[in-house]
Amino acid sequence: MSPNDKAIVIVSSVCGNTYLVAREFVDAIQKKGADVTFRRVEHTDFDELARDFPVASEYYEQIMSIPVVEPEDLLENDLVILGTPTYFGNMSGEMKRFLDRTSIFYREGTLAGKHFMVFTSSGTSEGGAHLCLQTLITFGMQIGMIPIPIPPPLCISHDLYAFGLTHYSGEMGDKRPTQKSFEALSLWLDWFFSLR
Repeated sequence: MSPNDKAIVIVSSVCGNTYLVAREFVDAIQKKGADVTFRRVEHTDFDELARDFPVASEYYEQIMSIPVVEPEDLLENDLVILGTPTYFGNMSGEMKRFLDRTSIFYREGTLAGKHFMVFTSSGTSEGGAHLCLQTLITFGMQIGMIPIPIPPPLCISHDLYAFGLTHYSGEMGDKRPTQKSFEALSLWLDWFFSLR
């Protein structure tokens, strides 16, 4: 990616973990001098969840201050980064609802050729994070975008999937991303930027 390219980071987050990783993506891209936009999908029940679960209230204000994404926001960006919690081996319903709205671009192939990266947070390693990442990859490829895998040496050294970055947040969602996750994210972006 060159400084003239544009990126968008789109996040679905309730407990704050995917938000923290998304924020790190935004910061890392800004440090490279590229233009980046930060957006969130709409969660209609976030107020209720933040009231009932302390972990969901911790980053509530910061998440709610991010503008809600619209399908048209994808058009002006060269790199699309999608982040969602893993729910039952899949993306959140809110992320799926947003991605379904991009079907308006399908017939004309409007998003074809754009690059994309994906990440997720999952309670445990048995929570189906790899399946969630695959569903995001499948979406991107169906609509014509080009997935950016994590290169094998980075996967081996950081216990990552080739599909994308995963953070394990624990059964209560309260284990926050560590510096090791952020280092892996930075190395992944470095590799991608080196190709451009």
